[in-house]
Amino acid sequence: FDLLKARKSLQDGNTPWTPAITLLVGLRESLSMILNKGLEYFWDKYARLAFSTREGAKAIGLELFAKTPSNALTSIKVPEGIDGQAFVDLLRTRYGVTVAGGQAHLKGKIFRVGHMGYYDHLDMVAFASAMEMALRDLGWKFELGKAVSTVQVAYMNGGI
Repeated sequence: FDLLKARKSLQDGNTPWTPAITLLVGLRESLSMILNKGLEYFWDKYARLAFSTREGAKAIGLELFAKTPSNALTSIKVPEGIDGQAFVDLLRTRYGVTVAGGQAHLKGKIFRVGHMGYYDHLDMVAFASAMEMALRDLGWKFELGKAVSTVQVAYMNGGI
């Protein structure tokens, strides 16, 4: 995006390229939400979603990838003996949950769960449930329901 080109074109009543209207509409809505609720609301929301997700993963023995994780997303190591790409694919195809796999040297070794945007605590509960079922489908052993209940309790207790 080149603001100088855009400004020059505006003088002629034109644009230097076709504008990304959907991005501008999304930006307007996002700014409206921030002005309506305040940044602190969203910072707290993402911190609580991230904390509860991380606690749920750890409750069933999964290990976090990042030593100091961000509240924007949670990176989780794929358990030993589980095919990471098969896990990501199974979440999407069988359980309707989309997460990102690892990239480059981390492909198949981690998966990433986003917390920002139009997510709420019930999305994290649904993710925890799908994560448990997909891991169980792939043969990993743990106490079924532990991640789900931990996500719920961590979120309800305020998390952080």
